[in-house]
Amino acid sequence: MPGTLRVLRNTVMTKHSAKSANSRTPMPTWQRWGIYVLATILTLSGALWLYFEHFIRVESEFGAEHHPLQHFWLVIHGSSAMPMLWLTGVIWTAHIKRGWRQKNNRQSGLVLGIALIVLTASAMALYYLADEQQRSSTSTLHWVLGLAMPVLLITHIVLGRRAKHCTV
Repeated sequence: MPGTLRVLRNTVMTKHSAKSANSRTPMPTWQRWGIYVLATILTLSGALWLYFEHFIRVESEFGAEHHPLQHFWLVIHGSSAMPMLWLTGVIWTAHIKRGWRQKNNRQSGLVLGIALIVLTASAMALYYLADEQQRSSTSTLHWVLGLAMPVLLITHIVLGRRAKHCTV
């Protein structure tokens, strides 16, 4: 019996290894759509906050003030960042680790990962920094990189799909 189990295990391992060696690293549909939806919410809420911050003012008895929706966009932005970080951790266990081992789409994945780390660090800095000069430069870094994220994500997706079609 142990010999039969060993042969069966080796057969399954060989088939699994061959399959994973030739396959790309697609994510389950719920993870992929989670990334798409959260990235869209983060991009739109961040861009809307930026627009309201720099271009929209309302007149009050005390003069020009920020529009009340500006705070709403910031709350949406911060609230959607938490599930995005969680989902990034979820895809780390399979998609990112497997893709790295298989050397699939490494460059765009690495750029995307570094950008996400810098965005996370700059968001924390914006929350905790008291120095206005540091806050201003950190804010500029955060929104420039945030506006670039859709391009980085789409590039990663396109390169991954292109590579998938080349190896089939």
